[in-house]
Amino acid sequence: ATGPYGHLYTPKPPEADQYSDFLIGRYATLTHQSELAAETAQRAYKKTPENSFLLERAVVSLLLAGKTKDAVDLAEFGLTKVTDIGTMTRLTIVAEEFRKKDYSEALFRLKNGEFDVFNRMVARSLSGWAAVGVGDPEAAKTYMIESLVGDNLFDGVNLFMLAFIYESTDQRQEALKTFQVVWKERMRLAVAAEQYARLLAATGDTKSAKAIVAQFRSDIGPSPGVDDLATRLDSGEVVTPMKVSPRKGAALGLFSIGSALASQTESELTTVYFQLALHIDPELDAVRSLLSQAHRRAERLDDAFN
Repeated sequence: ATGPYGHLYTPKPPEADQYSDFLIGRYATLTHQSELAAETAQRAYKKTPENSFLLERAVVSLLLAGKTKDAVDLAEFGLTKVTDIGTMTRLTIVAEEFRKKDYSEALFRLKNGEFDVFNRMVARSLSGWAAVGVGDPEAAKTYMIESLVGDNLFDGVNLFMLAFIYESTDQRQEALKTFQVVWKERMRLAVAAEQYARLLAATGDTKSAKAIVAQFRSDIGPSPGVDDLATRLDSGEVVTPMKVSPRKGAALGLFSIGSALASQTESELTTVYFQLALHIDPELDAVRSLLSQAHRRAERLDDAFN
């Protein structure tokens, strides 16, 4: 058909709406409108459910909007439609498997998937905890060592996680030795400082335990867990190390990697890791404070107060 000026009207191609949704979603992401970004990214993906790129974008958008359960549901749906799922889609499914304590399935998915360079480190770290879950501490140690990438900050986080794994598998001397080595490199992580001090106190070295707590508070500042431990040590209360399950360890690992990333960049991945950590272990209260800070830095003020 032609209009009054002779222009030919052609039907809108079927992919136009999808492309429009994608552009709206990208704009919403860039302007920190997480709800709109998640809505449009889902809509774009569902029009071509075999598209792994759109699935990945939709899953990440849902995580950024705090809709973690919806992200898990979409990732699991996508697994039945897409032949090669993306990195964050895979990690979202892995987080759900950790939440359900299905460690063998989590380990299988981590071992049989492609990851970008950074998330390969994340996957190796999570594999360590999955290996603990299936009763293979030697494999857990190997995975954690394989997670080291030559970056002092992220290697420090994963070596602390290795120390947690040693303690959780009754290798206390190895745990203490690993904590000591990383601590001397001036790596400071609140949950690690607390566990290291608890281990020292449990072996009768209360003086060193108090010194670790004091060093952390001097170098970093106040922290609820460390401050509470300081009070207990000063009162002479008997303290014991935290027994960390594979599920909690995986959540701590994602939380710690997210925290390390947040200290270097304002990447949206920080929020994604925090959301996945909370999904695995909703009782990990330390995540909520940093997640709110991440939202504020990204100017997602509505999300910050949810």
